Amino acid sequence: MKKTDGRLQRTLKTREKLLKAASKVFLKKGYHNSTIKEINQEANVGHGTFYIHFPKGKDEILSELMKNVMDELYKVADIEFDPKTKEDAFHVIREQVFHFISLAEVHRSILMVVYEAIGVSQLLSDKWEEILLKFAERIVKDNQYSQGHGLAKKDLNTGVSSRVLLFTCERFVWEIVREKNKIPIPEIADNITKIYMFGLYEN
Repeated sequence: MKKTDGRLQRTLKTREKLLKAASKVFLKKGYHNSTIKEINQEANVGHGTFYIHFPKGKDEILSELMKNVMDELYKVADIEFDPKTKEDAFHVIREQVFHFISLAEVHRSILMVVYEAIGVSQLLSDKWEEILLKFAERIVKDNQYSQGHGLAKKDLNTGVSSRVLLFTCERFVWEIVREKNKIPIPEIADNITKIYMFGLYEN
């Protein structure tokens, strides 16, 4: 039993070394210019060791590094939504929008690497789509709640309206990551929420 535990600890330690090394290399060189050889050298492990832990290569290890960002994004998606009034709904939606977009600043460096990877890596593209899909599903449920409680217009398709909100937020995320945005995040969140609610919610 002790041998098994020791082997497991060594395996976990090696995996953690590879993740730390990959993070350092990716943040320094970007996705396109980073190589598995450089990650191995940084982690001080052999070539074969890398593929034991990440058989799909650098896309898989970058996907693993995305998990912290994904977990924080999922927490935003899971913010409780049970407003009794339009004003309540505004505050919850505004909070979700603000936190979603703010994560672009908090995790700008790794998200810049992800942005580079999405265009060429199916694995990373699928992983990002997974994040967006979870958000879309949650927004649909929130919209259905609002419609069911007489807060939102019932003639609007919740699938369409959820994507309007999500893709608008996503656009600003990538602008912030690429340092193309000069508008303060609170102002962005306020405006997105107001425009969104004007279209979806009853007067």
